[in-house]
Amino acid sequence: MTELLDEVAVDVWKVEQLATPEQHGTAARIAAAAGGECILLGANAPAPTVEHWLRDAAAGGFTGFAVGRSIWWEALRGLLDGSLRRADAVAAVATNYRRFATAFRAAPRPATTGRKGSP
Repeated sequence: MTELLDEVAVDVWKVEQLATPEQHGTAARIAAAAGGECILLGANAPAPTVEHWLRDAAAGGFTGFAVGRSIWWEALRGLLDGSLRRADAVAAVATNYRRFATAFRAAPRPATTGRKGSP
């Protein structure tokens, strides 16, 4: 990250899972020092894995997440193959999003996160 920041200003870093909350914290601090922030990618991982990653990222100071396929993939597959009605697919996507948002928001946070000056 620091090498890239020498050449390019980055507002939002989309970061895949790192090994520890401390590594997430390091990434978040590097981004924040340059006026940016980090969000976590879901990598189409299973829901329990994504929840774990979200807790680690939030605890490290990440400001959000960009989890797509882990939220909608199975619901879309069911809709397209006819095993789910549209209303059920929509409900499944909403449930998955809520699950991940709840995991992220419930994680303990460092004293400061996000852009410079943000709480």
